[in-house]
Amino acid sequence: MAGGMAWGRSTDVIKLEKIQKRTLLTISDLTDAWQPAIEGEYGLHCLESRRHYDNIKYLYKLFKMDDDRIPKRIISRKWTKNKTGSFVSHTNYITKRWRMNSPEEIDTASREDIAEDDPNIQNKIKNAWKSHAKIAMNLRKTVDNAKNHSENNKFYRHLIPSTNKIKSYLYCYNKGNKLKLAATTSSLVERKCPLCNQNDIILSRHILLTCGTTYKPRITTLNKLRINWKRNYDPIHFMNTLYNADPTNQIVSDYLETAATSYESALNKIELRTKTSEELLGKIIDIRQNGVWYRTRIVKYNNATGEVTIDSKHLDAWPFNYNILKIDELKTDELQAIKIRDNNSLSFTKLGSNAGKTIYIKGLPYKLIKYTGRNRYETSRGKINLNFFISNGSLNECPFNGTVAKRYASAKRRESNALRYGVT
Repeated sequence: MAGGMAWGRSTDVIKLEKIQKRTLLTISDLTDAWQPAIEGEYGLHCLESRRHYDNIKYLYKLFKMDDDRIPKRIISRKWTKNKTGSFVSHTNYITKRWRMNSPEEIDTASREDIAEDDPNIQNKIKNAWKSHAKIAMNLRKTVDNAKNHSENNKFYRHLIPSTNKIKSYLYCYNKGNKLKLAATTSSLVERKCPLCNQNDIILSRHILLTCGTTYKPRITTLNKLRINWKRNYDPIHFMNTLYNADPTNQIVSDYLETAATSYESALNKIELRTKTSEELLGKIIDIRQNGVWYRTRIVKYNNATGEVTIDSKHLDAWPFNYNILKIDELKTDELQAIKIRDNNSLSFTKLGSNAGKTIYIKGLPYKLIKYTGRNRYETSRGKINLNFFISNGSLNECPFNGTVAKRYASAKRRESNALRYGVT
């Protein structure tokens, strides 16, 4: 029971709503969201509504009770003072707000449709009451959302929240749909975009709809969807198009994946600025040394010196004779010699261990589905030789892997030129 009727209308009951929100954020891997919106996307009612629903069910149970039952006697007692906070008055308020019929009306109407000799007549009448209450609760949620003109609900009020199951796009929760959920349910937390430096933006919606970093793939997507953006680009119309698109629409899926990559890059930049070296322990990072980038992992933190120990095993070749660095020196605005990466980052020394990761070639996402040997993969766009794509520079513009891939492509070109001109 959503905390149980015993909680009643206690002032502390609101804390349970915070637990539900925190749970949904954990499931979604998001840091914040407008609670009515994320509940609507997951097909959940707030805990208060679910307690009201329990009260409504109990109201019918009271209606069917014999008059000599203790609960019925307590409820039906003639109190000397008007008890405005009683169970009956509160439940009657709920039924009125939900525009429900009375238990008597539902009981009478149900009996007309059920044979008198039906052995399950009581259960069927009870289920009819519960169904009536559920429909009323769902309708109330939809109406309340449409009438909520608060700033936080400015975008979501135009959508219809789900009331019994999660939205279809959440069944396949990839990073593109994660961005769609973040943009749909985002609360009004304004910040500066770490990619284009625009101020006072809602990061997830900004990157999806207006950020300069995603301009080229966005224009390509708008053209493919035949949306006229040159005369009057409407971000909200584009957002609605993305939100209502068929999950199998490859054009929309590709753009969401590309925008999600930029979103993750922005979050990584924010994380790098705000987190200490100790909090970055275990993270995969790209660091620039002698003008080129290398991939490694932070494996140890020295609290006394503030230094970290790195290890490039199974990630990249590390040609230097030191493995201790100071992160704070690398992330200064002057140097900007470090980038945080996630688990989607390629291993360049074990090319066969990259199944499940996504790379970008000419702006298009290629998911590495299965390793078939000899540096070859089955991908979402056919078979590729990963080593060949790295060597010929096809991965140089990949948002997550381009910095390190350029080093490998340059080394291959130098090796090729040396052979061509006989240089040893």
